[in-house]
Amino acid sequence: MSSAARSKIHPKDLIKTWKIVKGDRVAVMSGKSVGHIGEVVNVIRKQNRVVVAGANLVKKHQAPTGTSRGGILQKEMPIHVSNVSLLDPKDGQPTRVEMKYVVEGDGSSFRKVRVSKRSGLIIEKPPPSFMTRKRNLDVGIKDTPVEASRGDYEISLIRNAPLTGIQPTHRPWVMMPRRMVLSEDNPLLGGAGLGNEAIVEKRLQKAEAAALRRQALLHAAALTTTSTPSADPVDLADPASTPQEQKPATEKLE
Repeated sequence: MSSAARSKIHPKDLIKTWKIVKGDRVAVMSGKSVGHIGEVVNVIRKQNRVVVAGANLVKKHQAPTGTSRGGILQKEMPIHVSNVSLLDPKDGQPTRVEMKYVVEGDGSSFRKVRVSKRSGLIIEKPPPSFMTRKRNLDVGIKDTPVEASRGDYEISLIRNAPLTGIQPTHRPWVMMPRRMVLSEDNPLLGGAGLGNEAIVEKRLQKAEAAALRRQALLHAAALTTTSTPSADPVDLADPASTPQEQKPATEKLE
C-alpha cells in the first residue's frame, strides 16, 4: 500500500482516545519485527500509526550532500497502532490496557490513567518532551537599540513654535495649520525652496483675509456686549435707593 493510500483515513475511523503516546516502551506483536521492544519515537495520529525505534526497518537510497556521504540507509517506517502493545510494569511483558479514573488527594479531583489488564497496575505516561529553542538576544540590523527607545526628547507646548530642522520638499503649506502659516517664526515665509511663489502668496492672502473676517466678527460681538446698559449700583444703607418690587405691566409698550 502506498503512502498516499495509507494517509487517506476517514475521520470516523481515526482513534479518539490514544493509549500509546510518544516515549512509551512497546512490543511489536506482528509483522517482520515481531517481538521487538523499543521506544515510540513518533505518533502519527492522522494515520493511526506509530514509529518504533529499530522496528520495521527499510533501506533507503540517499544522495550525497555536503554533510553526509549518502548511500543506502536504514529507516524506521510507521506501524499500525494495533500491532504494538504496552509493557506490564510488573514483569515487562506485553499487555492490554484500559482507561480508568483514580481519585487524587482529598477526593476532590480525578485523573485518567492507563491500567494493565494482566496485573491491574497503573502504567504512567512518560514526561512530555518540550522542544527548546535558543533565543537570539543579539541586536540585529533592523532591531531598535535600547537607547533609542528612551524618552530623552522634549515636548514643546509653545503655540506657533518654529519648525526647526525640517526641510520642506513638496507643497508643505498644504499640511500646515493656518496659525502656523501666519506665524512670524514660520521658516516657509522666507521663500527658500518653495517652488511656485504665486501659490504661496495666494495661500497667505486667503489666510489673512480669513483672519481679518474672524477678528471683525469678534469685534462686533464685543461691541454688542458692551452696548447693553448696566444697572446702577444700589446703596444698601439708603432705604430710598433700595429697588421696590415692581408690578407686572398691564399696558402694551409702543
